[in-house]
Amino acid sequence: MQEYLEISFHPVGKVSSALAARMQSWREKGYVLEQQYGIKTPWFKMLVPLGDESWRDEIVATVKAKLVTSDWHANFIQDVYSPVDFAHAPLFGIIHTGRDIDFPMGRDDIASVTHIMDVDQSDACAACGAGTRQNCPLRLPASDLNKAGKCASIWIGDNAFFMLTEQLAGELSEECSDELPLLEIETIGKIKLKERWLQIVPEFVVPESAIVERRVKRIECPECGAVRGEALPGPISGVCFTARESALNKVRLPAASLCPVWEGGIERFPDGRIISYPERRLWLRGDLGRALAKKKIRDLELVPIIFA
Repeated sequence: MQEYLEISFHPVGKVSSALAARMQSWREKGYVLEQQYGIKTPWFKMLVPLGDESWRDEIVATVKAKLVTSDWHANFIQDVYSPVDFAHAPLFGIIHTGRDIDFPMGRDDIASVTHIMDVDQSDACAACGAGTRQNCPLRLPASDLNKAGKCASIWIGDNAFFMLTEQLAGELSEECSDELPLLEIETIGKIKLKERWLQIVPEFVVPESAIVERRVKRIECPECGAVRGEALPGPISGVCFTARESALNKVRLPAASLCPVWEGGIERFPDGRIISYPERRLWLRGDLGRALAKKKIRDLELVPIIFA
């Protein structure tokens, strides 16, 4: 795995021969450049190995030479994984940005978890909200699920819900020789569901001793001791993890599990209803993640959690 800083910049007008020569010199230094296409003008994304600070002087000099505009940005930290990383990762995080699932929101202007399910706070910390949980099946329109392919997701604030068709869930269970923790979706509306949909609902939490946080600010609740992770200031990187091999090898991982670190907090409407709550992210065991990757699900990204 290689960490890169993503930098974006716009040429002044068309790419001149002088700028093309500079970009070739950057490639020779190991920088990765990709041309992107905006509404009016093309721009470039450049990936620089994290820790290499010479890029800043290079960009500043290129601006002074009037080859690129002054509105460049160091946007994100991006992890680039090798095929070997993917083949041997013991766990995967999951990101899915497929078709939006629409659902009734009543008179509310923003989506809330309470629009699609009931929330149980009986075991939650009064201070930080850790322990708040879903306590019933998701309630979603069959009309939208019928259009979602084989995999669907809903993101509300810090909460993410991942769903599979019954057929896909069965194929994955067979391929990884393990049952997935699933909860059937409750459908609403007049349209009939074409195929059963199931939400992935793990209960097992990966031991914190088996995980190493990367680029994370740890915040411990003084009331309940729950550890929450926040991304560090600076370029956006998200909350990232690697695994301790000696500790993780002692754990019998189920097909799907939960990250030990909480993310997010309690957000409410003025009337007290919960919009979103702290969550432990879904992780997939390595063999399940690789089996899912072979299904070529549109807009699905599997993020390897490799050994440190």
